[in-house]
Amino acid sequence: MSGSIIQLNTDVHQDAQELLPWFILGTLNGEETALVEEHLRTCSQCQADLEFQRKLQAVPLAPRVELDVNAAFARLKPQLAAVKQQQKRPRFEDRLEGLRQKARQWWMPWLIGAQTLALACLCIVVMQKSPEAPVKYVALGAQVEDRGNMVVMFKPQTTESDVRRILQATDARVIDGPTVAGAYVVHVNAKQRADALSTLRHDSAVSMAESLDAEGAK
Repeated sequence: MSGSIIQLNTDVHQDAQELLPWFILGTLNGEETALVEEHLRTCSQCQADLEFQRKLQAVPLAPRVELDVNAAFARLKPQLAAVKQQQKRPRFEDRLEGLRQKARQWWMPWLIGAQTLALACLCIVVMQKSPEAPVKYVALGAQVEDRGNMVVMFKPQTTESDVRRILQATDARVIDGPTVAGAYVVHVNAKQRADALSTLRHDSAVSMAESLDAEGAK
């Protein structure tokens, strides 16, 4: 078996390969054009590449589609308006919270007023009791009878055990309570009353602590 082997000048062949696209476009200078033409006479591979690239160049390009920005925006405008309108609508949770806020604003003043009225009535009743009147309840098995000289109101979430602990810490004896408003009438020794009032007023569980007589009011 016999055949011929074509020896390629690698550098010239590589240069010609790189210049083929510009050779087809006719943008090479005279020296480069002569180099490619001379190499094409003896290189079948470059001849085939040249033919293939000319066929590619002959294929018509797809027409360029111009984008009409105004028309595209006009199509999107109704969708944008719908989204904007949807964003303006208050969510169900927001409407519900708004109703809750209005309800709070309506009944909160009435509740505060009712508590204040109940406390005022309680203070009047206690202050009108004579010192000789029988005491209904005295804590810790005390044998003496005392009338209430302080009123203490605790926050609604305060447990009964916390109420007992706080009152015992100030040596306060429960005389009456709790009332409908959640108030306790207590008795504290006159010497300890100022300290007891200060301690109760600084306790986070106590919403109010006041003396029922002029002597202990501070």
